[in-house]
Amino acid sequence: MHRGVPGGQPHDRALSVVPTNRARSRTREGLVGNGSGSGARGNLYNVPVDDITRSDLETMALAVNYRRWVYAKMEPYLGGTILEIGGGIGNYTEMFPDSSRVVTIEPHLECVEVLSRKFAGSERVEVVQAGIEEYQPCGTFETVVCLNVLEHIEDDRAALRKLAETLGPGGHLVLMLPACRTLYGPIDRALHHHRRYARGEAGPLVRESGLRPVRIQYMNLVGFFGWLANARLLRKREQSKSQVRFFDRVVVPVMRRVEAVLPPPIGQSLFVVASTGHASS
Repeated sequence: MHRGVPGGQPHDRALSVVPTNRARSRTREGLVGNGSGSGARGNLYNVPVDDITRSDLETMALAVNYRRWVYAKMEPYLGGTILEIGGGIGNYTEMFPDSSRVVTIEPHLECVEVLSRKFAGSERVEVVQAGIEEYQPCGTFETVVCLNVLEHIEDDRAALRKLAETLGPGGHLVLMLPACRTLYGPIDRALHHHRRYARGEAGPLVRESGLRPVRIQYMNLVGFFGWLANARLLRKREQSKSQVRFFDRVVVPVMRRVEAVLPPPIGQSLFVVASTGHASS
């Protein structure tokens, strides 16, 4: 899953996560009852994470400053109950507030095992092996976080409708999307991206799901040019660790300060926040 670097208390209707002595983990079979499902979507759960996706997740774990930047942007919208879509190996899961109860869903068994080990002993994190289509929540959440996942889903509109249904009154959906169709290239194909998104698409997309756009903005201007170089000039199929380390240590601290004052007119990613549009009484 591409992660974006170039070359309080829960309300009454929120999901209650029962504390345990270790991180709870559920398989897809446990979620849907009889483990039914066929075709490519069903087979996904038995297919190992491919080498490029694994490498991308591990590379993004090195981008500490970048992840802190993304987290700072979504922190104001994080509630007491959080549903994370596509937990991967926990690069963002581990950053969520200790006061929040978190359910992280991830379809790949290999990643689920990493997550379960990482959060063994946690009383606030539940790890579930599931995709968006199969996940059946026991209640609603104050926040749904979906970072660089929607582009992997063929029917992104149906996925967004499902996510909107999991939000309680006054809840927020936080999205990170790969931006600019002109950047689509070998890395996107290798990471199984169906698309990149234009800024003008984001508003109508979330409105179709019944949500109200709160914030839609480009981020990572320098990353735009880095991704462009990787896609068009270097024809790379994956991000290099050396590129990410340099970008994270040297570029991100400066770019984070600049973009806080001067929002970029274009960027590698789109940061999107949407709301149910009404608060609980």
